[in-house]
Amino acid sequence: EPCCHAVRAAAVDMVVLGCTHYPFVNAQIADLLGPGATLIDTGSAVAERVSTLWPQYAELAEPPAMQVLSTGATRTMQQLLLQCPGLEGTAVEPLTL
Repeated sequence: EPCCHAVRAAAVDMVVLGCTHYPFVNAQIADLLGPGATLIDTGSAVAERVSTLWPQYAELAEPPAMQVLSTGATRTMQQLLLQCPGLEGTAVEPLTL
């Protein structure tokens, strides 16, 4: 909420949401920013690109290390990873901004 307040106070008219998890909170962000700000949600484009790249890494003898950081809902993120083939044992590390 403080970030949205700062954006609104700066009279920003366009905000690019550049992560795959923003669609989950897109409506809340839009409400906090108000009608003067247009949101551009790149979540589906980022997810689509990752899905096209992932198969080439899955075929490697030693796939690259995966690091998952979360600024919140670490337990929820861990539960989501349990549903992702190949990511079930990935730890979620808390990140403080």
